[in-house]
Amino acid sequence: MKQILKIVFFKNKLLFLLTIIFSFIISLFNIISALILKNFIDVAIETDKAGLNSILLKSAFYIVGFLIISYITSVLRSKYVSKAYKNLSVYFTSLLLSKRISFLNGSNSSKYSAFLTSDLEKVKLDFVDNIVVLFQNICTLLLSLSIMLYFDVYLFLGILITSILTSFMGGIFQQILPKIDNQVTNQKNTVSQLFNDVIGGFHTIKLFRTENRIEEICKKKVYELEELNFKRERILHLSKNFAMASTNIMVFVLFYIGANQAMRGVISFGTIVAYIQLLNFVVVPIQDLPQCFMKFQSVFNILKNVSELINTSRKNNLIDNDIKFSEDIVFDNVSFRYSDSNNYALKNISFKFENGKKYIIVGQSGSGKSTLLSLLQKFWTDYTGQIKIGNVDIKNIEEDAIYKNVSVVQQEVFIFDDTILNNLTMFSVFENRFLNRVIEQSQLGKLIREKGLEYNCGENGRNLSGGERQRIAIGRCLLQRTPIIIFDEATASLDNRTTKQIEEVLSEMEGITQIITSHRLNKEVLQKYDSILVMKNGVLIESGNFNELIENKGEFWALYKTKN
Repeated sequence: MKQILKIVFFKNKLLFLLTIIFSFIISLFNIISALILKNFIDVAIETDKAGLNSILLKSAFYIVGFLIISYITSVLRSKYVSKAYKNLSVYFTSLLLSKRISFLNGSNSSKYSAFLTSDLEKVKLDFVDNIVVLFQNICTLLLSLSIMLYFDVYLFLGILITSILTSFMGGIFQQILPKIDNQVTNQKNTVSQLFNDVIGGFHTIKLFRTENRIEEICKKKVYELEELNFKRERILHLSKNFAMASTNIMVFVLFYIGANQAMRGVISFGTIVAYIQLLNFVVVPIQDLPQCFMKFQSVFNILKNVSELINTSRKNNLIDNDIKFSEDIVFDNVSFRYSDSNNYALKNISFKFENGKKYIIVGQSGSGKSTLLSLLQKFWTDYTGQIKIGNVDIKNIEEDAIYKNVSVVQQEVFIFDDTILNNLTMFSVFENRFLNRVIEQSQLGKLIREKGLEYNCGENGRNLSGGERQRIAIGRCLLQRTPIIIFDEATASLDNRTTKQIEEVLSEMEGITQIITSHRLNKEVLQKYDSILVMKNGVLIESGNFNELIENKGEFWALYKTKN
């Protein structure tokens, strides 16, 4: 929270200070308007023509000054709020991107998506802009009460006591509304996640004909959200109606005390008129102040919900540049299970991936192939045993250092809603000759000749086929020229001919450690790997080259016969 306040106030301190100063000046102008009305009434009763003309001239200067100051204040306020919002947006985006790659594993990612889109906008309006509104309301209220006290102490006491009583009643709503706001926010997150699931799982829903059931679930959650919204609206309307009643009470008290004081000759009729004007500058802030505090509370609830994002921290004692990735990778008695499972995804894995050699991991679906690769990429660190590169445990290696030296192609490829070029280069710049060579190696030549590098891929690559998306992912990997390459079912979406061409390119790459998982068991391909690892139920049950494993007639031999 301290960092948020630092961004909102100190990072824009000059702009914030100017906004506050001009907001105070606007409050002074509001008070001056009440004094001008008082003088108009008083000179009218005294039939002072010269005084009336003088006040009219002062009024003209007041209007010109008010227009200028009001415009400057509005511009400063908008600029301050906009700059603070941009700084907050950059800060929270930077926080998210600084998280480990496992940050969203098992988390409700829609919560962070909602925060960075809609909730951050609420922070802008209900926190940043609200600070200026709160300051201006307090200044206007205090200045108005000061002038009221100067005019007449009895009128002041009457208004003050009435204000305290109505504010106390308004405080009750201030206690209720934040709670219902928090419930509405949580239910919105639930509904948002549900619709994300519906959209993401639309294909599955249609295939399994669960439309009616999903519709009922959506209906129930949306109805629950609207019930909470309706409850919130009822409380808001009750709060507003009470505020209007409070205004009438204050007006009646003002007229009763003011009429008594005027009949006694203590104050003028112009003072009563000024009091009526000043009363607006008391009532409106009193009505707005509870709303301001409720908005602050609502923002604090939002920030609390993303506290994990706000309080992110990174270890500073991790190794970055000292580790050499051109060394052996060693799994030493590694076991791991997911937090939502009692069964081990990997059990007592011990193996050495020698530098510069090529390995392929095979096994049935769910055997632990992808999990093993995920641990190597430091997706999770809550495993037992050790994973070392050289003599260094990867738990002690900075994530950025790993990602700079390990290229990964996954089965599920994410494509940005951008050009083929930017998706291929990941928004980096490469020398044209090298880029063209990688385009041909990853079998992208035909696609680019037909559509061009500036062709837009669409949302998550919807304008491309599965094979085209996969080729782009492979091209990304080859462009990085890292000492370690990981292919997790990378050729699953490709036809046999393209797969063979890409595997031939990989086999020609020397001095690079390649670790690949595949469900395809092609003899010509398998014979090119230095070692084949066979996984079953999270256990590494055998390893060796193709001929050795066939001769052993063990698990690999059975799997190979089944697949072929």
